[in-house]
Amino acid sequence: RELNKGSMVQRPVTIPEGANLNQIATLLGDGGWLNPNRFLELSHDPEFISTLGLNLETLEGYLFPETYLFERGGHDPETIITTMVSQMRKVLAETGAEAGLPQAKLNVHEILTLASIVEKETGQTLERPLIARVFLNRLGKGMRLQTDPTVIYGITDFDGNLTRQHLREYTSYNTYVIKG
Repeated sequence: RELNKGSMVQRPVTIPEGANLNQIATLLGDGGWLNPNRFLELSHDPEFISTLGLNLETLEGYLFPETYLFERGGHDPETIITTMVSQMRKVLAETGAEAGLPQAKLNVHEILTLASIVEKETGQTLERPLIARVFLNRLGKGMRLQTDPTVIYGITDFDGNLTRQHLREYTSYNTYVIKG
């Protein structure tokens, strides 16, 4: 019966928390699940992204970190991306976050961005609500977040050594120098 169905063996692939699009593309490409260049192309294609019901320039932060079952070489990048975005939507709906946080004046995109920052700030699950509260308090008071992960995200070819110069350098991600 299994041979008649012609089904392929599905293998697990884990997308780790905090992985960016390039890291996800490499992981999926190295594992033989898809062409990483096509994956990155689609992840930055506003026309494709709009077919997912999103009005974004990139899917950075919208691909849910999870263990998925995919057939190696059996799925196109569109299907894999759609599956990961659908999982993100499901989790947002389950947590009630799809409506944003009106009391904090945050929309869904800002919630996902803040969640990514908190995720990178600590690997300890129990610390995340405390750190999120600190950040929400800072945002509520109009303060800068002043968090290292935002600085690191804006550094091209970061070598692991965060310096005072990096903290002072303007990038659109450096929350030591910009608000929000």
